[in-house]
Amino acid sequence: MKKKLNSTVWIVLMVSLLLLGFTSIFGALMIWRSQAAINELISSRMLDISNSAADLIDGDVLGSLRAEDADTPEYQQCLAILRAFQDNIDLRYIYGIMELEDGSFAFTVDPAPDPGEFGAPVVSTEALRTAFSGTPAADEVPYEDEWGRFYSAYSPVYNSAGEIVGAIGVDFDADWYDAQLRAQARIILISSVVSLVIGIVITLLITDRYRRRLTELNREMGVISGDVESLMAEIRLPEELRPDTATLAEEEISDDQLTAIRQRLEISRRNLLRYISYLHAQSYMDVLTGIGNRNAYLDRVGQLDDEIKKGGAAFSLIIMDVNSLKAINDTFGHEEGDRILIAAGRALRTVFGADRVYRIGGDEFAVLPDTTDPRQLRDRMDSFRAEVEQINAQAPDAPARLEISCGTAIYDALDDCSFSDVFQRADLLLYEEKAAYYATHDNRRKATV
Repeated sequence: MKKKLNSTVWIVLMVSLLLLGFTSIFGALMIWRSQAAINELISSRMLDISNSAADLIDGDVLGSLRAEDADTPEYQQCLAILRAFQDNIDLRYIYGIMELEDGSFAFTVDPAPDPGEFGAPVVSTEALRTAFSGTPAADEVPYEDEWGRFYSAYSPVYNSAGEIVGAIGVDFDADWYDAQLRAQARIILISSVVSLVIGIVITLLITDRYRRRLTELNREMGVISGDVESLMAEIRLPEELRPDTATLAEEEISDDQLTAIRQRLEISRRNLLRYISYLHAQSYMDVLTGIGNRNAYLDRVGQLDDEIKKGGAAFSLIIMDVNSLKAINDTFGHEEGDRILIAAGRALRTVFGADRVYRIGGDEFAVLPDTTDPRQLRDRMDSFRAEVEQINAQAPDAPARLEISCGTAIYDALDDCSFSDVFQRADLLLYEEKAAYYATHDNRRKATV
């Protein structure tokens, strides 16, 4: 009897150590993956906001502003655009930045209640320097200034000559951001501890199986089922990914106690992995339109460049731009502008499929169709334009219509050395179509579209 008791204690100890190791590793992996997903998601959101604001700012105006221009219509126009973002979007600060002759940076237009003075220094970060080299970027580590600790994203602003004349900065409170990461880690740690405790309890029940058998085991399994559902509720899994309360009952659970435990733990692991996959997917989705965002687009561009280098590329590209979005925002408000962008995303998904369309800028979209045949491409474009007309017909009383200019190009192995070559051809055709649109819809001849 004593020997049997010692053996039972040894089994419980070994199983407990194994569960502790598994839970520690799995918990650490979950924390790392979820925090990385949150970081990508928030950075993408910051860049979406800064890119949208930079697209709306007139670079010729921003580049010409001086401190004494505070009461001019041009200054007030830039201020109103940034204030709309400040007042309507969940962010800490949004402001304009200029580069000084000595390579340092300073405030220009700032709509905050406690604004930085025009010409006051801005903390220089790697992301800010990257933005002034022409690439939007977000801080990977926080910085601190007199207003607090922040993570920021920056997007360059161009004038009509294509020169960078400033940047738009968007600040998110670093303490809030870090609190989100800590909360996520806390939930996962609690989940891991709960899983460990449950595992030890299950082990004890298994060692006692000859005395209590199925009745006791069924009672404890009911507790485990409830704990699994409570665990998923604590993680706040989206409604469409939450486990069905009938899942455990419908699964074919073995009568063997050890096998049944393994099956139930597998169900928990599956649900947790679904949550991690959901977070990862969110970091590649444009929040407003529900299609791929710039991160997803750049990943796909990298893949196509690799295929070009290996000599196995075959693809076509459509670049699209919403006409008169700035005028719609200025005239009818950003809510109407967002409706137009959402409608554009819906039309793109309907015709080309959600996995082939991307929002790559404020009002700019890219499509990588599933064909390189010119005739089929024309058919796709005809279907898309018909879908746009149907969307407009469904909202006859809307203040603005959805109008989109397009440019199409097909990869040519003899002439194209990179994806950029294909993009430039499509972008040139987009420019021509957009210029033709404005020639018939607007008497003003625009230097940029």
